Order: sequence, then structure tokens, then C-alpha cells
Amino acid sequence: MPQTKFKTVGSRPEEVSGLGPIIKDQIPVAKKKSDDVWKQVAANVNTMKLGSLVFEIGICLVVYLLFMELLDNAHEAMADVEAIIFMAKLVNDRAPEVWDTLIRCSSKQSVIDHFINEEYFAHTAFYFGKPYTWLVTYCGQNPEYSAQLAAFDLRFDPDEYIDLSVDELISVMNASPKVIRAIKANSQPILMPPTSAPENTHGTELDAGELSRRINKIRSEKVFCEKIGEALAGRFADKEPSPYIEERIYDGFPSNDDRQLMEQFHKADWPNKLSIVEKIQDTRIKEFALRLIYVERPDVLPPDKNAEISAWQSRRMLGHDGEVPWMTIPKSLEEVNDLLAVSEGEEAQFLNDVKSYLDNLAAQHMFA
Repeated sequence: MPQTKFKTVGSRPEEVSGLGPIIKDQIPVAKKKSDDVWKQVAANVNTMKLGSLVFEIGICLVVYLLFMELLDNAHEAMADVEAIIFMAKLVNDRAPEVWDTLIRCSSKQSVIDHFINEEYFAHTAFYFGKPYTWLVTYCGQNPEYSAQLAAFDLRFDPDEYIDLSVDELISVMNASPKVIRAIKANSQPILMPPTSAPENTHGTELDAGELSRRINKIRSEKVFCEKIGEALAGRFADKEPSPYIEERIYDGFPSNDDRQLMEQFHKADWPNKLSIVEKIQDTRIKEFALRLIYVERPDVLPPDKNAEISAWQSRRMLGHDGEVPWMTIPKSLEEVNDLLAVSEGEEAQFLNDVKSYLDNLAAQHMFA
């Protein structure tokens, strides 16, 4: 079969290699595969492992995306939205138990209730794009932030941790592997019944008796759960606030007064925004607002404030503040020079063009 290749023209993909009839002939086969897959899912949803279920759903989504590639523009944001809606409807219609679990996890209070009321459950998280699943049980809640919960990894024997102090428990939480996992109830965590967990779930190697002993030990030790709650609250108590407001956006919520001012700011015309900014008390919000005005309408700022932000932008781009957590022009030039040392031909020409652009950008900021 010739190689499939499409390019987008206007709002529809244009076939460029004579494959339209060939692929079109495959649509009935693909559609039948989709129907067959969903018959299997519907018949076995109570016994299928979640990983297998997701794989089968993925097949149907690929079929749908194939239709979109042939019949519509699959490269626009709306196409992505339609694909997600399509997948959600399939799950809701043909795997309602999975859908119900997803909906439960979308509510903060439902997640908290699940943690507290379920004896134990499976929790999945992704690291570097790969899913990992553990059998866990609830073991504490942050008394200062109800959405932060703790789950004990049942691979580990709780007897080794029950008598630890709060400070020692903080060290355990920050260590690897994670014996105690901090999970946010408002982040839609992936939770599922143990019977639906993938085959490679950590903790499934335990026999039923030992598993039950560990669960009962943890959940019956109220003092242990209270200490873990304190550990959650004190985990970052001594952490110095970042000097960069971009890294402080989660350090606290703006006040109700500032929230109202933020709404007024977005509704106001540009010339009237500055007077609103002056009333904002949260220094993070105030700084972001000033930067936004500078980018969109610098002419409405006082000359001294305009010059101040311009100088800040140049320092930021040129890296004059020392070691910083963002990409600067000098860092970029260093990377380009490293790549040029091992490049040739068109790639080297492209990198030289990038280097020229960065040199010009640096010159602009040096004399700004």
C-alpha cells in the first residue's frame, strides 16, 4: 500500500498521494471493528481490567479520528473537543460504571468521602508519561487544607511507621519510594476499586490476611492518622517563599476584595485599568496586572512605571539577576553554540539563523 500523506488546505485535508479510495475502502472494516470492540466492552465491563478497557476505548477513538482525518479538519482545536466529547459519550453509554467512577472523582467532597469510607482502593498516578498503580488506604487529612489527603501504600508494613513523630513522618513523605502519598481531592485523582486495578498494581502480591491486617492497623490508629494530618500541614512550613511571583501563584488565594477588583479590571477599558490596579492589595496580582498593561497598552502607564518594567524585562531576558529558573538569551546562545558544534548542512544554517536572531534580540535589550 502506498504511504499515507495528507496536507491541510483551507478547512479540509487534501489527499496528495492517491490514497482516498484505498483508505475509504477501509472505513467499513474500521467501523465494524469499533462496533465489535464495544460489544465486547459492554458484555465484559464488570470483569475487564481497567487497562484493557482503556485500550479498547482507544481503538474506537482512533477509528473516530480516522473519520475526521478523511472527512473534516483534524488539526483544529474544535476537532480535539469533538473527539473528547465522542470518547466521553462512548464511555457513558457503553461503560457506565467507569463513567460513574470518573464523575465521582471530579467532585472534591466525593473524593474525600471515597477516601474515608472505602476500606482500601487503587490509586493511579503518571510519572514521565507512564502510569503506576498502588493499593492504598486512607491515613490522614490536612487539618488546614481539607482537600489534601494522605494514602498509605499497602506494600509497606505500617508497624514500622505507627510510632514515628510528626517530623519523622514528614521525612517519610518526602522520601522515595513514597510510603505515604499526598493526594489532592480537588485534582480529580484516578481512583478505582481494587477489582478493577491493572495486573501490575503494587500491593496485589499480598495475601488477603496480611492485606486486611495492614488496613485494620492503619485505620484503627487514630493518633497515627492525626500525626499524618499534622505532617501534611507542616510539610512545607519552613519553605522560603520564591522571589519570583510566577512561583508564588499557589502560595495563597486572593482576598474577596481583590477578586472583585480583578473582575473589574478585566471588564474595564485600558485607560481605566490602572486606577483599579492601584487598589489591589495582593502584590502578585498587582504585578501581573501591571505587566499585562505594559504588554497590551504601555501608553496608559506613567512614564516612570513604563521605564521600570522595560528595564525589568531587559534584565530578565539578559539574565542580569544571576542564576534564574527561566531561559535567558545567554543560556539560549550557549545551547545553540553547543548544537552548532555537532551540526552541519541545513541544520547548521538553521542554527546560525537562530543565533543571529538571538544576537539581535540581545542588542535590542542592551540598548533599551
